[in-house]
Amino acid sequence: MLGRDLGRGAAGPGGVWPSPDVAAGAAIAGVQTFPYVAPDHQARDFDYPQSPPVGGDHWPPSAGGVTGWLTCGTFDTQVPDEFAVHSMEHGAVWLTYRPGEDAAGLAALAALQPDYVLVSPYAGQSGAYGASTWGAQLFVDSPEDPRLEAQRALWRGSEVGFSDRDLVVLEGRTTSELGATYRIRPTAFAMVLVGKDGHTAFRSDVPVAASDLFQRIDAMPMRREEMRVRGR
Repeated sequence: MLGRDLGRGAAGPGGVWPSPDVAAGAAIAGVQTFPYVAPDHQARDFDYPQSPPVGGDHWPPSAGGVTGWLTCGTFDTQVPDEFAVHSMEHGAVWLTYRPGEDAAGLAALAALQPDYVLVSPYAGQSGAYGASTWGAQLFVDSPEDPRLEAQRALWRGSEVGFSDRDLVVLEGRTTSELGATYRIRPTAFAMVLVGKDGHTAFRSDVPVAASDLFQRIDAMPMRREEMRVRGR
């Protein structure tokens, strides 16, 4: 294993990780953050509270002829926790998958930033796919959902229609509160149209064309009144 300096990540006040920028990632649904003090380098095995770990003490850059960190890239076998943690200390993101899951989606993500991403299997992690960086972690059930890209494609080029109808598009994994309110399972695709009064006006478990969505909105009483006021 070859080492490469990735550039040290920034600590928060008092040398505590995550930094404010990393902590802000908790706004993303499902992301967990964990505070860590500035780590110590020790040439030994460690027991970490998270699986995969997201920070803590780890191997030094070199000890006993062993390079104690990893070059970013894709690995077919599980890598030492202590080495991956050292790479994350220097700014790397660690993408992991349960053995047996298809790693192609993660490899495609890694290719976008090859100098800063590790990809490897990780037995026993709580989700099928995981993304870990120093002090933050997220698990999902799929590295990509083809229905999400299909929905994006159907709406592409319809920005004027969305703006005219005051539509705001929120895309991503739901929080437990939103999921309960709008009956969206955490791992499911759903297109939910929420009215200005907060009620569910329409929902679909498959992608919906912008023209169909506009037709439904234009038939609503509130929208018809808006159009009347605007002289349409």
